[in-house]
Amino acid sequence: MFRTHTDITGELQGSIDRLAASGGGEIIIPPGEYTFRPIALKSHICLTLSAGARMTASARRQDYVPIGYNHNEMGEVHSAIYALNQEDITLRGAGTIDLSGESFYHMDRPTPVATIGPPVTQAYLDEAPRTYDWRVNQPVFFHRCTNIRLDGLTITNAPCWTLSFDQCHIVRATDLTIRNSLVIPNNDGMHFTGSSDILISGCHITAGDDCIALSSITDWRVPCENVVVTHCILQSASKAISIGYMHSIVRNVLIENVIVKPSNRAFVSMVHPHTGLVENVQVANCIFEGRSYGGNWWGNGEAIVLMVTPHHIAAYRDPLPEPRFDVGIRNVSFSHITCRAERPIGIVASKPLIEGVRLSDVTVDIVPEVRPSLKGNVLDLAPGPENYAIPRAGIGIVHRNAHLHLQDVTDGSGNPVEALEID
Repeated sequence: MFRTHTDITGELQGSIDRLAASGGGEIIIPPGEYTFRPIALKSHICLTLSAGARMTASARRQDYVPIGYNHNEMGEVHSAIYALNQEDITLRGAGTIDLSGESFYHMDRPTPVATIGPPVTQAYLDEAPRTYDWRVNQPVFFHRCTNIRLDGLTITNAPCWTLSFDQCHIVRATDLTIRNSLVIPNNDGMHFTGSSDILISGCHITAGDDCIALSSITDWRVPCENVVVTHCILQSASKAISIGYMHSIVRNVLIENVIVKPSNRAFVSMVHPHTGLVENVQVANCIFEGRSYGGNWWGNGEAIVLMVTPHHIAAYRDPLPEPRFDVGIRNVSFSHITCRAERPIGIVASKPLIEGVRLSDVTVDIVPEVRPSLKGNVLDLAPGPENYAIPRAGIGIVHRNAHLHLQDVTDGSGNPVEALEID
């Protein structure tokens, strides 16, 4: 049916449409090399990529047209694979989807790199985000869909958020490999906005930006909730696990048995005062490694950062919400965690807006920098306008305006770490 080394868009879309009209079914892509232009998935369709099948998205801008959804951050959405208002969709198999991300970037042209002192050498530039004129901004996108399953696939080379789920319900992402460039900005592995009942298990994700992000970016009123992340291995030049952002509402999250390889921030919760909320989060049995990357990535080599600090960005379509919460972060626990990082754990707020944060059986090992940070010895609070200075070496936790419970929090030698309140 599908001939290798051809563009299969017409055949594939035709098969999807015919099966959907008759109640659904499975489409199998056999081993081979294929190219495709944007594909619209429909209800009750299972698309299976056999081992040895590789589908490569078009690298031509003219092949992408708006899909009919306007995104609060990204504007008009352009996608390679998408579904709007559908249900019961499966993408699975041992094959590969290549999203042609590098074709939309000037891979030889890094963004300008800022520094507070260390000279910008080639080593820093090699890690800096690359520049672009235009890109496919939601490569694999699901909007208001129910019962979505992704299993076994390798997805690579995304130009922006790889897998996006907007206001979706019941999503299972299992045994995926997402392998993106560490120098392409915004190429999140998975980003869930206003979605619920999510299971992420057994995934390997490498990304320049967030590996896994939970937020309400597309509608500040709609929470992202009821999420389990387990048995994953992650690495990011920015934030490996990101919970909350600006005015988002995120609640009821379990994270366990996760390894974060050296990332600019292994774990972060980001909340704007009084308009955003992160609550009811449990993190257990994890290894988090933090190290600073060259370029203007968010983070500065921290293992864990919880922040309730101003970071409103006016470029978003929707305005700043009215104040609605008297707490920003509450009921968050970390247990049986090993942290190896260049900076302390940071739990900070610009006002007393953090309640009920618990750390138990946590090891905090502050390790030497791979190279001097371009931001200096600070807790990075990007995208906010201010960072918090770390006054000296030897501190395991810095905090401000936060209600903490600490039990068995030690350094690599088993000694209690110093927890310092900063101003």
